[in-house]
Amino acid sequence: MIMIKELQWDSAFFKKKIGTLIVDAIEVKNLSSTIEKARNAGFHYLTFKTKSFDMPVIQALESAGFSLTDIGVTFRANSDIFSSTASPKTMKWRKSLRVAGFRDIPMLRTLIKGLFPQSRFYHDPFFSKKDADNLYQQWIENSVKGTAADIVFCVDKAGFITCRKKDKLSGEIVLIGIGKRTRGKGLGTVLVAQAMQWFRDKGMRTVTVRTQLRNPDAMNFYIKLGFLVKEYDLIFGNKL
Repeated sequence: MIMIKELQWDSAFFKKKIGTLIVDAIEVKNLSSTIEKARNAGFHYLTFKTKSFDMPVIQALESAGFSLTDIGVTFRANSDIFSSTASPKTMKWRKSLRVAGFRDIPMLRTLIKGLFPQSRFYHDPFFSKKDADNLYQQWIENSVKGTAADIVFCVDKAGFITCRKKDKLSGEIVLIGIGKRTRGKGLGTVLVAQAMQWFRDKGMRTVTVRTQLRNPDAMNFYIKLGFLVKEYDLIFGNKL
């Protein structure tokens, strides 16, 4: 069965009807007819996410006009991987670290612009660079307001991390951004350590974080901190 679910927030934000494929079993003829129905229903863009290198599925998607827009890698670690991050290198960051509030939104919207050039929104031709910039700026604002994350920690004009509860025992680092001038100075480690402390305090035992396969610096960063690869995913897109 193949279904299309409209992504309400995405459609409203981009002002174009956007949907995602929900697929149980896929056949080329069924997929083609579904795409045509979507086009007739006014959809401008469809996306599909899978955690499997199922070649018949991939070939069917490509035959229907889909192209690969992102390969994601999800890492997982126990929330107690850090015992302490106290060091001369990190001390100044720890002193400046705080929970972000509404007054920090303008600063964070400025800081986040262009920080995630490896994400699919900057590589999918359906989205312009301006679209991607606007998306991330709204994302961080919604995170501070509590609709896209449960808490945001930040250091003024330097970096931030957003945390979200998944269930009683697990959490997720949704976004972590470091300003270009402050990279390689220990801030990322301090932010992750603070997030892990928050997850522990909330009773969550495991934490996940997703990045792109095309971003080896981020992957090496998480591995260095003690995260291990949990899974991968493939995202396809189709401009109708």
